Amino acid sequence: MGKRIAVVGAGAVGGYVGGHLARNGFDVTLIDPWPEHIEAIRADGLRLAGVTAEEACTVRVPTLHLTEVQGLSKERPIDIAFVSVKSYCGFW
Repeated sequence: MGKRIAVVGAGAVGGYVGGHLARNGFDVTLIDPWPEHIEAIRADGLRLAGVTAEEACTVRVPTLHLTEVQGLSKERPIDIAFVSVKSYCGFW
């Protein structure tokens, strides 16, 4: 049984990393705070693009909205978590 991976923040960076991990057979769950984003991934899959047209693909990857994360407590534990969220800085 492989490691379970969670990616918190399924935007440009988190979605790209998590999507490619899932594409390569890893047990990945994407977690995001935007309901519309989660529903779009669930409905259409996660579309990945690359430098060439051959790199473009759509990946089916499990997703959770932040309000659903508590359900993970009833499953096998997450072994690795990536946090990929915006950092708002007050420095000018």
